[in-house]
Amino acid sequence: MKYMMTDISTHIDLGFGITASNFRQTALFLDESYDDSVYTGEMPILYLYRHSVELFLKSLITIFHRKLELPYKEGKVAFDNNIPFIKSEKNQWREITKCHDISTLYRYYLELIEDNKDLLVDKAPNGDWNIINPDNQKYVDLIKGYDFDSTYFRYPFTKNKNVDNKKFSVKKVDPEDVLTQFKPNRAQSTLLIFNDNEEVVQAHVNTKVDLKDLTNAIKELSYYFDCIHAMSRATLCNYW
Repeated sequence: MKYMMTDISTHIDLGFGITASNFRQTALFLDESYDDSVYTGEMPILYLYRHSVELFLKSLITIFHRKLELPYKEGKVAFDNNIPFIKSEKNQWREITKCHDISTLYRYYLELIEDNKDLLVDKAPNGDWNIINPDNQKYVDLIKGYDFDSTYFRYPFTKNKNVDNKKFSVKKVDPEDVLTQFKPNRAQSTLLIFNDNEEVVQAHVNTKVDLKDLTNAIKELSYYFDCIHAMSRATLCNYW
């Protein structure tokens, strides 16, 4: 890939794609060496995967507009504007750097593919533009349920209080129920807090974070867009 060996000032997508690849490669490296037996490291790793998805989408949207010469804002902004734009479901436009919602980005990505498939085939006949995976939408919807504004994996609390507690491995439990929290064949730590009378007043149990479905959705989308991004750079951009 030529763009991997050149300064981002020459990149058609303003560097979104190479940055997405860097986030994904770092996520893969950490994921392979991560041991979740006692401590939790899921949140930073999942954030890297999640951010790679956001950046791959921004790269592809920018590439499609520039290679197909599609202007923004109903023709009011040139296709090669210094700042790309994204259109929301309500047909409102905003700068792409101010949009962090994967659902909005994915919806617009689908619109660009579906509305311009003939043009894509004409511009890049060697590409496979039947690329919409039917499973993607359920992955996008699942991610949106947790992380609609790119804060879930980065902050201890968000606007989505219903799912915030799922990301922490240490849980406060009733001291009388602490024995029920132990899992067979699993390393686990428990902290008991005593008062001056040596009575247990607090119990904190280290449990495994259970975000299996969310983890799978983010990893599947990151892999998908890594592949689509590579195909688009090769066929539509001549590897640039």
